[in-house]
Amino acid sequence: MRAEQPLGMDVYPYAASSTILEPRRVAAGEKIIVTWSQTRPEIQGVDLRELAAREGRDPTRLAEELSPGGAIYFSMDEADVKRVISHGSVMIGSA
Repeated sequence: MRAEQPLGMDVYPYAASSTILEPRRVAAGEKIIVTWSQTRPEIQGVDLRELAAREGRDPTRLAEELSPGGAIYFSMDEADVKRVISHGSVMIGSA
């Protein structure tokens, strides 16, 4: 079928994504950097798990208390991203 139909893929070109701080995502085990917090603006740029460890807190509960806020989630492996991007049928697709 590939010989008869052109194939192309768009990919997200980053190992991390940025969105709102979501406490439910803490359980996934990915690295989370807090980008902003309305309740604690001084923790901008801090790793959520490191902050929780320093304060002797549960990371999920801490994320709840930092909301509303934003975060960067490192949920993809950098080597996998590079491998996929190197495929000849790939184009970058990111909004």
